Amino acid sequence: MSIFGRVFGKPSASDDHEDDAEVENLLHQISDARHASERRDAMCQLRDLLQNNPSAQAAMGAMGLPVVLSVLQEDREDLELLKGALEVLHLSVVLPQQSQQQQQGQVEVPPPPALINA
Repeated sequence: MSIFGRVFGKPSASDDHEDDAEVENLLHQISDARHASERRDAMCQLRDLLQNNPSAQAAMGAMGLPVVLSVLQEDREDLELLKGALEVLHLSVVLPQQSQQQQQGQVEVPPPPALINA
C-alpha cells in the first residue's frame, strides 16, 4: 500500500491482488491440509483476514464458498473448525459498517414484521 493509501485508507490494486492471493492460499490450506490443527489455524487466519477487509471478503465470496460448505458438511465432529467456518461465512456476507457496529455493540434491531406491515 502506498503512503497516500495508508494515510487515507484507500487500498491499491496490488493490495487487492495480495488479499486475493492470501484468501486463495488459506482456502487451499483448509481444503488440502492433512491435520485438523492445520485446518483450524488456516480457518482462524482467514477469519482474521476478512475482518474489515472488503477486498478479502469479495475474494472469499468469489471462490471460498465451496470450501467452507464442504467443511460444514464433512467436519461435523470438529466444533472449533465448524465455529471458524461459520464465522468466515458471516464475515464474507456482512458489510464492513455492520461489522464495526456489532463489535461496538451498536447493532440496530429491526422492528417486528407486524409493525412494518401495519
